[in-house]
Amino acid sequence: MASLSIITLLKHDHKEFNDLLQRAQLTDEHTMRAALSARINEALTLHTSFEEEMIYPVLEQQEETNDDALAAIEEHLQIKTLLRDLAGMDTEGDAWKAKITVLAEVIKHHVKEEESDGGLFDELADILDHDDLLFLAEEYTALKEEADASSR
Repeated sequence: MASLSIITLLKHDHKEFNDLLQRAQLTDEHTMRAALSARINEALTLHTSFEEEMIYPVLEQQEETNDDALAAIEEHLQIKTLLRDLAGMDTEGDAWKAKITVLAEVIKHHVKEEESDGGLFDELADILDHDDLLFLAEEYTALKEEADASSR
């Protein structure tokens, strides 16, 4: 997996988030909702932290991408707030389902901003060379493996 760029890995995460959020929205089973909520929280927390520490600073340094990076950081704040809210909610109620639906909508918008033509990922690819994108992928893969090992 180290031969993949960070952009490919982050896009893979986006597909995983979409799948988890769809499953969460479709289930009414309390235990499954709780398990999916925990998985979503863990995956999104790792993903957003990595982007904020390793990706967005690169974009913030460039005048032409600074505003896009700052907007993405604000979107991450919305995501984190929704995750905190979900973590404290009873998964049996309709309020939980409404909150997970809003999270899915925010994520969908954020992914569009990152993956669209001329979006953050294209901007990142214009700024960094291939080796830098591979290095970030290796860093992210190691971080995910470490998180996976510690959750066992």
